[in-house]
Amino acid sequence: MPTKTADTGYGPPALDLDAPLVGREAESGRLAAFAAGAARDGGTLMLLGEPGVGKSALLAGTVREARAAGTRVLQAAGLPALAAVFGIERGTAAGGEELADAVVRRVAQSARDAPVLLVLDDAQRFGRAEELVLGQVARRLAGTGAGMVCAARPGAERFCDYGGLALQELGPLGQGASEELLGRRFPDMARRVRRRLMADAEGNPLALLELAAALTEPQRAGMRALPARIPLTERLQAAFASRIPALPSATRHLLLVAALEGGGELRVIRRAAAGRCGLKHLAPAERAGLVAVDDSTGRLGFRHPLLRAAVVHLSTSDQRRAAHRALAHAWSTVPERRAWHLAQAAVAPDGPIADRLEQAADLGAGRGDGPGAVAALLRAADLSPSGPEQARRLAKAAYLGANLTGELREVPRLLDDARRAAPDGDSLAVTVAAALYLLHGHGEIDSAHRLLSRVIAAQPVPYDPGDTTLVAALAVLMPACFYSGRPIRLGPPRRRDRRAARHPGSAADRADR
Repeated sequence: MPTKTADTGYGPPALDLDAPLVGREAESGRLAAFAAGAARDGGTLMLLGEPGVGKSALLAGTVREARAAGTRVLQAAGLPALAAVFGIERGTAAGGEELADAVVRRVAQSARDAPVLLVLDDAQRFGRAEELVLGQVARRLAGTGAGMVCAARPGAERFCDYGGLALQELGPLGQGASEELLGRRFPDMARRVRRRLMADAEGNPLALLELAAALTEPQRAGMRALPARIPLTERLQAAFASRIPALPSATRHLLLVAALEGGGELRVIRRAAAGRCGLKHLAPAERAGLVAVDDSTGRLGFRHPLLRAAVVHLSTSDQRRAAHRALAHAWSTVPERRAWHLAQAAVAPDGPIADRLEQAADLGAGRGDGPGAVAALLRAADLSPSGPEQARRLAKAAYLGANLTGELREVPRLLDDARRAAPDGDSLAVTVAAALYLLHGHGEIDSAHRLLSRVIAAQPVPYDPGDTTLVAALAVLMPACFYSGRPIRLGPPRRRDRRAARHPGSAADRADR
């Protein structure tokens, strides 16, 4: 039996729906005031909001409060159900106006004994005939002592064309409310994980909770890296993916290309889709409210990031690889973008692609893009044909992750993977990452100095100025020397004379240490 927790008021049935909604105090107050006023004056309120934003939860709260105040609440999922509530036979009313009149008369009669509130959720699912009748019902409720509250996704504003409807738009949660929501449901979640989920969900409360639920406990605690694309739960699929399968195949292909391109640049999307479809095939997705095109900037935007994730989720691996290959061709003049899409399209180790991707990682690291550089290096490691190259790139990813992003938790795992990939390989890259972890993760200055001094001394002289791994080793050694008070020693270790060797406390011995 599900247990209730008094925390959020959103999400799965295990949550307490009697709890106040986080961040919805103003909207709850307006709905309560409307329900109370409808008992005197009548009227209709349309609640508009994206899937998962909390419309149904707000309606549930309104229903509870209205019933507690003695209001008779009638809930229906469509006009036939609403007509059945009042015992109205569809055949007794020949047209929409007659049916609307019949509904209003029955509502007004019921309101003589007690206030009446009609509650209709998911109004965007109603057919055109139902829309016409409901619009007329809404217009005629004024002065009857009965009110109606409808909830719908954006696009159902057409109800307002018939007059008599007040409009309440339900936007995303603010940053503070999003943090509070996650904090109540997942109090032990790491701050950086919370930030990532808030960025992905963009204030959508259902998305916040469902994305968090899709992670493992170590991922929520920050002990394991988050996936590049957090999988959609069944509830998120139902909320965001339901309208995608009905689109034409050409439209779905364009949306997939746009989702994988990421930046929404129409010129790139057009080049990638050339020969198969054109931008005109975006029209069904625009009409469905899934995407919007800004002609002034030449960009396409998804209404919500999870719509982009849903498009990718519903595609096959072969479709994704084909789209990435097309995008690699479209980005032929931008090496970094081309390398990334080629890498995503590859299914087997590929040395040249791995080399291109590592070059792209170096460029990204030079701009300070630590997460992007790490992601590129990890994919380059996957595509590396040899163990030593794979180990070097894994160690390099560990180093950049610790140095540019401050992410130290993944360093031990990446270093273990590097050692398994090449047990007898070159240890310079591994040592640099391990020393940085010791220095910043545990404050073991002497250990970091000793590791780096030993491995740098073993490098062939003269040093290669283009060896970025050696440059990184020196960059880590310098603070280790500063904080430990030990000198920087380059080149092979000097031979101690036998006399100094017999005196461990001598100056020569201290220098060699």
